[in-house]
Amino acid sequence: MSLEFGIYVGVGSPQAPLHEQAALWSEHMKVARENGFTAVAAPHHWLAHPAAFFQPMQVLSRLAAEPGNMTLVTSVVQLPLYNPVDMAEQVATLDQLSGGRFVFGVSIGYRQQLFEAAGADKRDRVGRFEESLEIMRQLWTGEETTYHGQHFRVTKGKISFTPYQKPHPP
Repeated sequence: MSLEFGIYVGVGSPQAPLHEQAALWSEHMKVARENGFTAVAAPHHWLAHPAAFFQPMQVLSRLAAEPGNMTLVTSVVQLPLYNPVDMAEQVATLDQLSGGRFVFGVSIGYRQQLFEAAGADKRDRVGRFEESLEIMRQLWTGEETTYHGQHFRVTKGKISFTPYQKPHPP
């Protein structure tokens, strides 16, 4: 087993133009690769003022086109805040765009304010998390999916394509 290191991008300073900060990510990745780093991670935060957090799926999609083979990691998506069909499609898309270099880091979330903003009850976060994972795994098989849970329902749903990695990204 070897020890690997990564860098963290997607956090901006509100004191500088964000588009200029984002333009530096390519250079950060280049320097990191040249120094033996193997991964780049992007955080997930909503309503984080005054900090400036870019959304992780968009950040990693942009970085997927960079040369090299750095692993792209979400650190971490608060899964119960999302619709699992949308997230299954986003993950499949990013995994395909990156040629299978995506690692899907997830959590159950913790801030009540975010659950309220997402129209969800924080007390349901474990159930929403478990149902989301189940629906996503079923959709990633490429087969027609029907799932009727307490929090989410999918009837005869099938996504356009599956993730690059089989059966799905770690």
